[in-house]
Amino acid sequence: MLAKQRLNQRQVEILARIVANDVPVTWRDSSLALTVYALRSRGLVETIGSDGMWTAVATDAGQHYAECGTYPQRPDGPSEVHANAREAETSTARKLLSANELVARIEAAGGTLTISDPDPATRAWWRSSIQSAIKCGGRLDFTGRVRGDLIVRISASRSDEAPQPLVAPEPAPPSVSDTQFRHPLVAKLQKLIATENAQAHRTGLAVGPLPRVSPGSVNQALRTLDALFIQAEERGYRARPVERPRPRQFARYRLLIGGKEFPIAVMEHGEVLVLKLEDVQTGRRIWHDGTRTRLEHKVEDVLDTLEERVHELDRRREHRAEFDQEITRTRETEAENLRAAYQQAWIAGFLSRQVAAWRLADEVRSMCSQLQRDVRKGAASTATADWITWALEQAERIDPTTRPLTVPVVPEPTSVCLERFEETEPALMLEA
Repeated sequence: MLAKQRLNQRQVEILARIVANDVPVTWRDSSLALTVYALRSRGLVETIGSDGMWTAVATDAGQHYAECGTYPQRPDGPSEVHANAREAETSTARKLLSANELVARIEAAGGTLTISDPDPATRAWWRSSIQSAIKCGGRLDFTGRVRGDLIVRISASRSDEAPQPLVAPEPAPPSVSDTQFRHPLVAKLQKLIATENAQAHRTGLAVGPLPRVSPGSVNQALRTLDALFIQAEERGYRARPVERPRPRQFARYRLLIGGKEFPIAVMEHGEVLVLKLEDVQTGRRIWHDGTRTRLEHKVEDVLDTLEERVHELDRRREHRAEFDQEITRTRETEAENLRAAYQQAWIAGFLSRQVAAWRLADEVRSMCSQLQRDVRKGAASTATADWITWALEQAERIDPTTRPLTVPVVPEPTSVCLERFEETEPALMLEA
């Protein structure tokens, strides 16, 4: 039973967006999650997907509310027949009804088959059978996707239409349309799919060259890739196949834009065809097929997004290069300052030693002159005279002025010397 509370303005706006499906509402819109759950509790939307990654899809009741502003009325009348509840007590493992079997049951019920408020497993089994019949060409309508009675009807034909069979004939092996694709990669892919379909009956299965794409969506997937590759090359980019896909990689082609490589995957997610950028973790990376704008008409937005991403990556690389250059310049300046401080300290130490040696030699000579006067006066021993001779010889060796003075060459500093200057004031590093 659908809840009868009227929606507030925000819920109405989000429901309209979900019905239009131009900008899909997904699990990434965390700010919309509570609103989506509220709409789901009223039976107006479903969330399809797994592992917490869902996409909101409007139910029949949701589409009715978006158009009329009210919940749909429950059907009643002489043509309604309630199916036996015990008949529906089956699990999802039960074999699905074929299209002809399902239509036969609906006709036996007078045109409207009602399953009274089935449990989730039974509801899923019936929905799978109904969807399978619709894919095979059955003209069916149903309500109660999530809650309440599950009601299935045979669609009424318009009076001006020729009578159509309720169910299409048994499906033939899927074939690729005769559409002529302009891009050689897509034309080659078209031939590959056609060859594969001719070799094996793959009804209902994803085709090998495009994993996770059902046969009914192959043509649209090819149109999307063709438009994407043509427009990419018109902008000066290249499309290339993925030679060796990684495990769990669905991308079979890649776009080369500005030196960057972007794997492109076209797949179905919750029965909706999507284009996904693999190996991209931030920013927009998924485009959904919409009721107003088909996926093949969104490739321009895909390319615009990729170009902006490349520009952003280039800007980041330039900023990083500028930052690295600034760091290099800073380190070079610091190294030059340390080397200059080392040179000044070494020169100061060298001059300090020469001045000290010159003063020491002068003081030794003064002392020797005083002692020589004492020796002449007899106030000093003969041994003192010997010491004076030795001391004068040493003063001659110590005194730097007794030989030509040259400008010294500052030796190359070791890393240990420079490390000492990083923590110590250069003035304190004067060598003794």
